[in-house]
Amino acid sequence: MTDCSYEGPIAGCFQTVALGSLLAVIAYVHGVKSLHAIAPFWTMEVNSALALTLLCVGLLFARPDRGLMAIVTSDSAAGVMARRFLPPAILMPAVLGWLIFAGQQAGLYGAEIGLLLVVVSRIIFPAALIWWNAGSLYRMDWDRKQAERRLKENTAQIVAVNKELESFSYSVSHDLRAPLRAIDGFSRALLEEHSKHLDPEGQRLLGMIRTGTKQMGRLIDDLLVFSRISRKVLEKSNVEMTGMARSVMYELLQLEPDRFVAVTINHLAAAQGDRAMIRQAFTNLISNALKFTRHQPKPAVEIGWYRDGNEDIYYVKDNGVGFDMRYVNRLFGIFQRLHRAEEFEGTGAGLAIVQHIIHRHGGRIWAEGKVNEGATLYFALPRGREKI
Repeated sequence: MTDCSYEGPIAGCFQTVALGSLLAVIAYVHGVKSLHAIAPFWTMEVNSALALTLLCVGLLFARPDRGLMAIVTSDSAAGVMARRFLPPAILMPAVLGWLIFAGQQAGLYGAEIGLLLVVVSRIIFPAALIWWNAGSLYRMDWDRKQAERRLKENTAQIVAVNKELESFSYSVSHDLRAPLRAIDGFSRALLEEHSKHLDPEGQRLLGMIRTGTKQMGRLIDDLLVFSRISRKVLEKSNVEMTGMARSVMYELLQLEPDRFVAVTINHLAAAQGDRAMIRQAFTNLISNALKFTRHQPKPAVEIGWYRDGNEDIYYVKDNGVGFDMRYVNRLFGIFQRLHRAEEFEGTGAGLAIVQHIIHRHGGRIWAEGKVNEGATLYFALPRGREKI
């Protein structure tokens, strides 16, 4: 395809043709033969002049993302100004010139008055156009400043509310631990010291109480972790991601020494971030992968990395139970679960904690999966600039 960016010699030829055809059209409108016919060297009929003018306009619109049209079609202030200025700046002088010329031809006034009217129109019309656009730009700037002010106010309110919620969740979680320990301790004492006075149903109910308190304890612990992530000051350092992934994988596999998992850890680019937080993120992601491959005859987990633009993208892939992509947004909600607690243990806070960590590092996280075909969790961290 021919490049229509109009640079260099091509731009000069295009501008010459456009100017010549436009000059000829104006000459025909005003009846000035000397502008559209320079005998015997060059003449241009009115249909040719109109055709060339329309062709030049069409060529401008052929590449709206290049040159002058890139500015005209943009959403920037320059684009808005160009779209407002150009049509009247091109059409109105031609119309005013024709009216003044027609009045002179009709004998309403002489050449001096006609020239004076041309000069006055060239002063009044641009001034009015500039004044009108200045008023529009002033209103736009005023609206922008008001929107920025409201945005700052809303942001400050959101930050304040978030801090209050974080403090509230931290305090509530901390205060719940004491009565929960009391419930667990007394129920354990009943089972150990007074079980002979209880029938099997009573013992079963006490066992359910203890199971519930343990689950509640895990929920409180996860809520405290989630709150601490928001409150903790990030400590930036270089993080060797490959070694960290291997260390986390080794520690988690030691908890299940009789289980075999095919593990692949590819080379991972180093990152900048809070070492403890990133380790927490890796721990949660790898723990999830190991948990959801538990029922696979040949469980496999792969950890890898690739680069995309200004981001380093890390992933943890497994061949476990997977999930339905229709519910992917629930994966990262606090205490949201896609599988029953009877099938897989956990509170549903692990991925929410990972998302919170990655967001605090200026990154993003997402997931892909299919039911019974495994899942892949990705997280991206910015590179090539300050990341925290």
